[in-house]
Amino acid sequence: MSVSVWAQAYALLGAGLIGVAAGAFYDLLRALRRRVRGPIRCAMLDLLFWLTSTAALFLWSVRAGQGVVQLSACIALFLGAALYFRTLSPLVLPVFAAILSVLGRIFSILTAPIRLLGRGAAKIENFFKNFFKKHFSKGQK
Repeated sequence: MSVSVWAQAYALLGAGLIGVAAGAFYDLLRALRRRVRGPIRCAMLDLLFWLTSTAALFLWSVRAGQGVVQLSACIALFLGAALYFRTLSPLVLPVFAAILSVLGRIFSILTAPIRLLGRGAAKIENFFKNFFKKHFSKGQK
């Protein structure tokens, strides 16, 4: 069984690109984590990151390594992520934050009628509770 240098280079380059993609995905989740409050929600985002990163590395390693997961793919992924964090992260993270801010505003505008209806329904419910409590509790005494 011979080892192809091109196949190894292909596998390492792909793992490095997965590392860059994992870094970008981490920055997206980091920008989202800054907007989301609560330890449970942040833990869920962390779990999402680790599950997707692990699955991507495993699937790529199996595909590129002909069924064998190699340590070199893990190292290449780490180096790709480190390269991303050193070069592109300072530029990409503010862009992700701005995009999430715009999406948050759009979501707020789209859900405003639902929130207004919810507030109005609570006021109507309180009115009827008080109305029936005042008018029907007198007759029962």
